[in-house]
Amino acid sequence: ASCAPHLQVFNASGVMRLTDRSVAALADSCKLLRSLCVCHTQITDTAFEAMIRCANLERIDASWCLRSTPKALKILASASSTGQDSYAGSPCDHQQAPPLCELNLEHLGAI
Repeated sequence: ASCAPHLQVFNASGVMRLTDRSVAALADSCKLLRSLCVCHTQITDTAFEAMIRCANLERIDASWCLRSTPKALKILASASSTGQDSYAGSPCDHQQAPPLCELNLEHLGAI
């Protein structure tokens, strides 16, 4: 991720070895990221805490992330409803929630 700071679209659909740490690295290094597809991966709620640090993120596809829980939706909703992170326990340091226009959480964990 640090080698592609201008990356705007990242599609890791079906990459079963994608980790929460990988998503955090993207969030920290790719400040221009607008679209993130992590469907059919093993990410957990921790990855969503990293996603809300992406100030330009407009689209997230996290469908079929069966290891995530409804807490992931709470993390995203909390950030967008206040304009900043207010989810207790999140290591987020951004000042503004991402301007999400599209969110796909189909079959996310227990939802």
